[in-house]
Amino acid sequence: MAHVIAAQPLDLIYEVMGSFCQPIAERLVVLQGAGLTQDEKNNRKVAGKLNRNQLVTLDLVELLTIFIQIVTPYVEPPKQHPAVLLLSDLWPALYGTLKIFGSEQFISESVAKNFKNIIYSYRIHSLPLLAPMADTLVSSFEQYEFGCFLWASGAIVRQFGHEDVGDEVRFAIWQFVERQCVHAFRLLEKNKPNDIPDRTFQR
Repeated sequence: MAHVIAAQPLDLIYEVMGSFCQPIAERLVVLQGAGLTQDEKNNRKVAGKLNRNQLVTLDLVELLTIFIQIVTPYVEPPKQHPAVLLLSDLWPALYGTLKIFGSEQFISESVAKNFKNIIYSYRIHSLPLLAPMADTLVSSFEQYEFGCFLWASGAIVRQFGHEDVGDEVRFAIWQFVERQCVHAFRLLEKNKPNDIPDRTFQR
């Protein structure tokens, strides 16, 4: 279906893509309402077995990522990309997934992958999502300390480090990098690399 949507006229992308992605986001919000049990909250550092709701959440995020990877029609800058406009509307569902289920490493990795694909698929057009995405990556890394938030952060730096953006954006990216680096160094000070989930610092 994503390939079919990608072949639609540009002025229909928002509506047609939304007809598939909006229900996915709504299901994510419903699952977020169930939340985590106390035992799951206490065992956040172990990427172990996920319960049914968490597995469904993982699948739904992956479905959104597939649409993002495939529905990438060319839009002449500075025109707004319809897929990015849709993702702006769906942002609360993605943010809420990390807020509720981010302690589960597999889900954090899936959402981080989603963010990375937003950046690489829409490039300069993803700029409207840059601020909330950067804030979410920083706060999630500080809270959960999973390395996936660093490699998603790297996508922002690699992409916007080469784009013709204003000084304000460059300064914001520098502040973003500084915050991620500071926490990464603090994490290394109190842990051995082998003890850090997914061995980020060994890649």
